[in-house]
Amino acid sequence: MATATKRKRGRPPRPPCAPTEPYSAWPAAQLLAECARRGISVRRKGARANNSKAGLTELLEQFDANNQSRVREQQRPSPRAATTRSYEYEGSSDEEDNRPLFEQQSTRDAAMTALLDGAMDEAAEAEIDEEDVMVLPQSPYNKKTRRDDVDSHDYNSTFRLVNVLFTSYVAHFAALCDFKSIGEEDMATRSMWSNVAAAYHSQNPLYARIICQNHAVFRGINPLLHQRSRWQSLARIWHQMCRIYGSAMGQLRQTKADEMTQFYSFCDGRLDVLYLHLWLLLRPQFASHFVLQEQSALRRCSSRNEDTVEPMPASIASTSQTEHDASRSEDDVPTSPRRQTVHAQNMLPDLCLEYNHSPVLVSEEPIELQADAEPSSTSQSMDAVTRTEDEAPQPKKPRRQKPHLPDPCPYCNHSSIHGREDSHTTQAESEAFLTLQTQALRLELQVLCEKRQLALGHTKVEQQCIRDERRRRLLQDVREVATTIAELQTRLEQQQLRVAHGTGDAAQVYLADLERDMAFFTRQKRRLMADLLEHNSSDDRNRDDGPLR
Repeated sequence: MATATKRKRGRPPRPPCAPTEPYSAWPAAQLLAECARRGISVRRKGARANNSKAGLTELLEQFDANNQSRVREQQRPSPRAATTRSYEYEGSSDEEDNRPLFEQQSTRDAAMTALLDGAMDEAAEAEIDEEDVMVLPQSPYNKKTRRDDVDSHDYNSTFRLVNVLFTSYVAHFAALCDFKSIGEEDMATRSMWSNVAAAYHSQNPLYARIICQNHAVFRGINPLLHQRSRWQSLARIWHQMCRIYGSAMGQLRQTKADEMTQFYSFCDGRLDVLYLHLWLLLRPQFASHFVLQEQSALRRCSSRNEDTVEPMPASIASTSQTEHDASRSEDDVPTSPRRQTVHAQNMLPDLCLEYNHSPVLVSEEPIELQADAEPSSTSQSMDAVTRTEDEAPQPKKPRRQKPHLPDPCPYCNHSSIHGREDSHTTQAESEAFLTLQTQALRLELQVLCEKRQLALGHTKVEQQCIRDERRRRLLQDVREVATTIAELQTRLEQQQLRVAHGTGDAAQVYLADLERDMAFFTRQKRRLMADLLEHNSSDDRNRDDGPLR
């Protein structure tokens, strides 16, 4: 038996207030949700608890006041930027920004259509009618995304990141686009992204501007109000934007649709990816770094098509492939790796001739036919006989001769073309350069010799100190042994006198022990004296050698 769910009794929820109304008229739930959206911390317990309606209102008003003062300080013109274009921030005081959210979204979608139609300058100055608008499809956010991916939907942060990369880190653009994952980066990439994060959090007015800022599409986006993120999050967000951009461009190339009108639908309604596309339109020399993303997207599309389409016979496939290759125009870009390789090989001679410093030698005089020369074929002889007198012989097309490569330079062992034709060094300049280089090498060798002598001098002093210490210890041992022998000699003489007077057998045993000790210390003294003599002789030889050379 199904049980009916009980409805919770109580007052119906109060509808949210419009943004134009003051905070004092907002309900407490809406104030708390607004604080959570702006990232304002609210204390719920303790003496400083501010989760009441009055406390939440005070927090929001203080947040607005701080942001307005921060924007004014950031937009203060500097003496250096007096001649540059000033970008005004459109804050909450604008009447259009205080409208309901659905009206702002409809206006933004209509402006997006105008922007993608190519009329960027006209759309920035024109006024958009709010009644007749076209709503573009928006992709909802995925609730299963990672925690770090939430920052990718903050357009203030993503727009600022794109400004930083295209403004200050143009030289490292290739390395940034080739970034694969956070765990596979090297020290250079980590250092580069650390610098990007430092620039991202800096107070540079160039990073707070937006190209086409006056356009209604980007209205309400302010890169100055960005979130603080680590360099790992910034790198992950950038890699995600590059992947979405490459996928969108791949779908455009696959469907052969209009690039400007269909790009917004292919990029999942992401304004930051559209902003990246606008930057690449301004700087097309960096669009080639996204070829890998486009190729991967094309391979995914082709793999899906192959799974659904039945395979055709080999003969029909070869015929259709030949007809397709013949019908292709020269402006089409090859998609498969084999066609790209062939296309690159065909374009390589023109590229070499374009960047070759030597001029291409082309004979301007027509090639005349010699009278003694025999025709190479029967068709040529028949053409010469049937040609009338009125018809003048058409000159043959001049053949392009191969450029003459200059001989290598005998002085610098390089080609005689050093960047330009007039920059070849003469013999006197080469000899002067060799002389200076020889002098520098001699000076470096002299410094190395002085360092070696200094090191050897330190080594010799240390060795001499070691030898002196050993000699001192040998002399000390010899003195101790001599003192011991003298004491034993005295005891031995006394014990001999006692044995002579007949003191007993114990005196004879003690006398034998003294004689044995006397013999041992005598041998020890001889050994020490031999070591001392050998040490003195080696020390004299080292002193006679003189200083090291």
